[in-house]
Amino acid sequence: MQKRRFFLKGSAAEVAWLNRQAARGYQLTAIHGLSYQFKEVSQARQLIAEYMPQTTLQAMTTVFQPLTSYTFHDDMTVVYSTVALNNEWSTMINNTA
Repeated sequence: MQKRRFFLKGSAAEVAWLNRQAARGYQLTAIHGLSYQFKEVSQARQLIAEYMPQTTLQAMTTVFQPLTSYTFHDDMTVVYSTVALNNEWSTMINNTA
């Protein structure tokens, strides 16, 4: 599904809107300008947005798998990733210990 909205990328308003879509069962898959792509899933996850340099994102790709990202000004990126549940955090911590 595709929806078009005008938001400042990474803003609280955008994240709130994306999380309302997740509550309706639509998980974000891509962003192209004003177009947001979603797929319908049985349990869509809530997400967060973070700003980071493009080089940082590229360096982290082996350990960090975001849902999607949006690059602007050639070097800044907004990264959209899901929020881990408590049991997932404990699993990740136990696997790294």
